[in-house]
Amino acid sequence: MKHIIVNPAGASGHAGQIWKQIEPILKAQPRPYEVHFSRPDLSIESLTRDLSARTEDEDIIVIGGDGSVNEAVNGLSRFNGIRLGFVPCGSGNDLARDLAVPHDPEETMKRILSGHTVRVIDIGEVTMHDTCNWIDPLTLEQDPAYRTEPVTRHFVISTGLGFDAEICEGVMYSQTKKVLNRIRAGKLSYLAVAMRLIFRNESFYLEMKTDDRTLQQARAMFAVAMNHRYEGGGFMFCPRAVNNDGLLDYCLVHDMSTADFFRLFPSSYDGHHLEYTDHVEAGRSRSIEMRADRPLWVHTDGEIHCKSSHITVTLNKEQLAMLV
Repeated sequence: MKHIIVNPAGASGHAGQIWKQIEPILKAQPRPYEVHFSRPDLSIESLTRDLSARTEDEDIIVIGGDGSVNEAVNGLSRFNGIRLGFVPCGSGNDLARDLAVPHDPEETMKRILSGHTVRVIDIGEVTMHDTCNWIDPLTLEQDPAYRTEPVTRHFVISTGLGFDAEICEGVMYSQTKKVLNRIRAGKLSYLAVAMRLIFRNESFYLEMKTDDRTLQQARAMFAVAMNHRYEGGGFMFCPRAVNNDGLLDYCLVHDMSTADFFRLFPSSYDGHHLEYTDHVEAGRSRSIEMRADRPLWVHTDGEIHCKSSHITVTLNKEQLAMLV
């Protein structure tokens, strides 16, 4: 059975528009399908949790962006017997970019329905050993309580803490993102928040342990572990990342002035930022542990839930079949 999950309000209503565009394709094909619409009190995560709890093999197709796919993956109670597809309509679309998913929604849906294009990818896990400032998804209010119970979230593209996660948190509260999404310029909201944050230039102490080295930086800016090459709307922080090789790529950026930022960050669109060895540490590892001197925002595929000062990043033992 094919299950279609649609967030009608996603991407400021763009997801709902895409659904109306591709629905006739589904109606014209002979195979059965069910449509599930998410809403504030019925999240994509809860929908995929219910669907994956069934014993049958299931195809789940998400109409949405990277955040919607992240929600779907975090709802899966199993990877075996599940095939996940998606029709991208977000502002970043980094997963679609890395997997070379067609820009045309109708072409993408036809390719998914054919069932011929299936690839298997790694799924990342980040365990936050302490947490605070949990964000209520409905009200966006934050709970400052400090907790020491470990919490694990999955990611498809990347996870990280520091500057890039703080941008995602800032965009979450931005009133301009909805307006920019309507004119297909959602990336500008990320740029606006980044400009505001870079002039604050707040760094932190970070210790990062990988399979073969320990890095200590007193003026870290951000650290990211990636399963795919792109994040943040096209930044290629880990240009050598391969999504099914059983390894995580990492990038640690540190000791940057505001002038360094404006010189280095544009080069990360094509991966040339790795040439700035005074500011960038990069490598590959099966496991990555990060300890900061204070709780920082942590993102999974650009989604923000809470802060943590101690995280461990690994890959799930199982892989996920993708219909793309």
